[in-house]
Amino acid sequence: PVDAALLRAGAELQGLVQAVDSCLQPATAEAGSLPAGEGLQAAQASRVWLSTLTADDFRHPLDKRQTRALERVPGLSRAVRQVVSVVERALYQDNISSSVLVGERQYPQLHKMLLRACEVLNIPKERQPELY
Repeated sequence: PVDAALLRAGAELQGLVQAVDSCLQPATAEAGSLPAGEGLQAAQASRVWLSTLTADDFRHPLDKRQTRALERVPGLSRAVRQVVSVVERALYQDNISSSVLVGERQYPQLHKMLLRACEVLNIPKERQPELY
């Protein structure tokens, strides 16, 4: 039952990806004017790669201000890091003990989507997340 649900979700995600890709086709590529698959290739070639984009670029100015204010509280940063590391470790252990790791041989469609997302977001191979 869980595998079937994951496969359905993967198929739905793939459909969404294809819909987004079809919207990214260049304006000169009108429907039916390119052979099958070439519109997608043209859209991928015309994408803008944001290699200098950082996570801080997405943060709201108020969030940045509040973060700076919290960083000024002595010892808070260290305490938060310790609490987060304990919670993160527990969640990770629960996740790997009860889930299936997506890879080239298990759910390859999801794995390809993960690699593509990491490529678009400019995440280096050694920092790419695992997907369960």
